[in-house]
Amino acid sequence: IIVGLVSGALWAFGQGNQLKSVHLIGVSKTMPISTGMQLVGTTLFSAIFLGEWSTIVQVVMGLIAMILLVVGISLTSLKAKSEGKSDNPEFKKAMGILLLSTIGYVGYVVLGDIFGVSGTDALFFQSIGMAIGGLILSMNHNT
Repeated sequence: IIVGLVSGALWAFGQGNQLKSVHLIGVSKTMPISTGMQLVGTTLFSAIFLGEWSTIVQVVMGLIAMILLVVGISLTSLKAKSEGKSDNPEFKKAMGILLLSTIGYVGYVVLGDIFGVSGTDALFFQSIGMAIGGLILSMNHNT
């Protein structure tokens, strides 16, 4: 129960921060960077702490995939730089916010594995954690 609730709350934290970044730099810049950061974060956490890369082939292929992913994320940032936006304080602020968002999303994904709780068992309580977290975020939102 607690793992599901905390996992859902971490998702809400990640989502709330991702939406802050969208407000600062727009969805077309936020989403590729956010998605890439989530993929890198979740994969590295799972490989390092959960032992999901157990063979040399998995390690080599995984690292190649991570490099390609980081190159893709960098190209998104370069596009923003060529448009004069990566030097913008809003862009830098958005990157910090996306780092926090990524921590929330990665925590949401890996928490069940850390404590041996299946996704099916956690799902109901995750949704409650998401709803409570979303309610708290919406109460703090200024329109």
